[in-house]
Amino acid sequence: MQTKEEMLCCHQSQRNWLLKHHGMDNYVISMKKLGEKRGQQISSRFAEGFRQHLGHAYPQDNILKAELGDLAHVV
Repeated sequence: MQTKEEMLCCHQSQRNWLLKHHGMDNYVISMKKLGEKRGQQISSRFAEGFRQHLGHAYPQDNILKAELGDLAHVV
């Protein structure tokens, strides 16, 4: 998580864009809170969530489930 935080902080242009368009500067804190929330779902300190859009005009096969098997939690 520390490496991810350091890398995210390197994206100065993203920070500037968020400040300009949304008036927010807490994106690193938000990233950590979401990581903690996802981690709680699998009894871990941190986790990541990925979403594959399966709706109209998107592939209908669930690539994440095919690749990850039981590690993929379909919500």
